[in-house]
Amino acid sequence: MLWFLGEYTAIYLLLVLVLVPVLALKIFTIYAKGIISAYYIILSVVFIRGREAIKEQYHTTPVPDTYWDKNTEWVDQLSYLYFIPTAVIVTYIFYKWFYYGKGLWTRLLSVITLIIVLVLFIYFAMIFGLGFGYRP
Repeated sequence: MLWFLGEYTAIYLLLVLVLVPVLALKIFTIYAKGIISAYYIILSVVFIRGREAIKEQYHTTPVPDTYWDKNTEWVDQLSYLYFIPTAVIVTYIFYKWFYYGKGLWTRLLSVITLIIVLVLFIYFAMIFGLGFGYRP
């Protein structure tokens, strides 16, 4: 479906899933939106360039263990830089939604949605690590 994006489809999807709510919601100031956007875009460029540099330096036929070790280490380090700030942003959004929600139905809906988002977040973090970082 998204074959035209290449092997970094998950990065682009992560950018969309984080930046669209951040840019669309009014709970973030224009400066916060700019800082968050710049952080994720710069981090994505650093991740892709670093992974490509590792691939260029170590990836030969047959693929040596050094390549897999360096790649796994790189993905592990960068996944923390992706997913910890994302967890903070998601928590902040749901805190605001719950705190300013009027009525029981809105608060119940925010808790149910938070649970669904947390499950998807954990799933996406695992897929990210497995898809980019571990040897077959």
